[in-house]
Amino acid sequence: MWKNFGLNKIREKVKVTYKVEGLNQNRLIESLRKRDIALFNVKKINNKLMYVSVNLNQSKNFFAITKDLCYNIKKVRYFGKGLPLYSLLKNAGLI
Repeated sequence: MWKNFGLNKIREKVKVTYKVEGLNQNRLIESLRKRDIALFNVKKINNKLMYVSVNLNQSKNFFAITKDLCYNIKKVRYFGKGLPLYSLLKNAGLI
């Protein structure tokens, strides 16, 4: 309970970029859209590689969907307005 203190509102402002490897990228985008997962900064590098950004709150749902569709996913970076405050609250024990 202490870990989630105040983090839910801040997590809405933090986004995560993922590197997605696999074929049939349009199918993945459509299946995520049907399940109401908001995608930001979709960049298709080639027909096997793309970068996708998702809200931090929806990242678990993103992984659950892509696990069933056999894509290779790697987390690249966090960004957003709430990132500094999120990092501080997540590591409150260090402060």
